[in-house]
Amino acid sequence: MIRRVDVALRTELAAAPIDRSMALFEAAMMSRCAASPTKMSRASGQAARRFAVVGEQREPGVLIEFAASAAARRYVAAIAPLVPEVDVRGQQLGWRHTYEVHQVTVPTRLEPMVLNRLGRAWQSNTELLVDQRAVNAPKRLAVARAAWRAALLVVGPGRGVACVRLRLADLRAVDVLLRAAALLELPAQASRRNGGYVVSVEGTDAVRRLLDEAGCVSQIPVESLPAVPTSA
Repeated sequence: MIRRVDVALRTELAAAPIDRSMALFEAAMMSRCAASPTKMSRASGQAARRFAVVGEQREPGVLIEFAASAAARRYVAAIAPLVPEVDVRGQQLGWRHTYEVHQVTVPTRLEPMVLNRLGRAWQSNTELLVDQRAVNAPKRLAVARAAWRAALLVVGPGRGVACVRLRLADLRAVDVLLRAAALLELPAQASRRNGGYVVSVEGTDAVRRLLDEAGCVSQIPVESLPAVPTSA
């Protein structure tokens, strides 16, 4: 049940209409959220600022990898106008318990350009989100929605009944989500856990509003997410 609901939510979010003015920011946010907490804690400061797979050494041309195919599809759709040669390849990993990862690839010669554009999109949109004096309220709301959609696509909703819990490694992504939640009037909070952070939104109504803001329109029942102890 957990996996079915998680896949359904991510599939729905991946199919949400793409706002082209937000596409590269959404991809950059997905990159931030894809970092592994364990590996992020060992990553150098320089590696942590890149928008490829944070904290890991990848072969040239591999921008990022995701556990969920829906996240990879959304990332590709976001950057395809910038680099039409973008592609996804699946890899089976593991031995006794195999699992698949989905690597987003671009021609090696275009990788620096893509990373540069992602960095610029991140910088300009996070500055807009932080600036409470900004007069463009619709644009700020679009940034907030894109940030949460990206996080939900990459990390998934977690395993709480009426509670979304996202485990992240990147502190800047955590800060963006908290600011975005405040703008959307959602009760989000963050705590430090095991080399990373957990960002949560609790309450059935709040979770429904969050999914709606992020672009999940099919009203997948929040109650179908199994409960776990609140100390988890």
